[in-house]
Amino acid sequence: MDAPAASDPFQPSDKFDAPLRIKLRELKKNEAKETLRVLVKCSSKISDEMKTALEKTGLKIGTIAGNICTTSGNIHVIEHLQALQFVQRVSLSQQQQYFHP
Repeated sequence: MDAPAASDPFQPSDKFDAPLRIKLRELKKNEAKETLRVLVKCSSKISDEMKTALEKTGLKIGTIAGNICTTSGNIHVIEHLQALQFVQRVSLSQQQQYFHP
């Protein structure tokens, strides 16, 4: 298996889940400016300081529940989440399909 290119910011060891890494690569390749919805898991309950730091990246914060929040932003905004020490995991928000018999 080939190692990722050195210029690839989405290494397997980063904080982004696989679906988000795939989506970001796709958007970057196509130079798309699409807004993504992501779930952010933090190391502790999200404080006012953490919320401010998240907002300073350009993210729009939705719901905050303990140490998890819903957010949205473009690829450039989402890339900045890797630098925040308190961010543990960033996952692509996916709409669930409900089964109706």
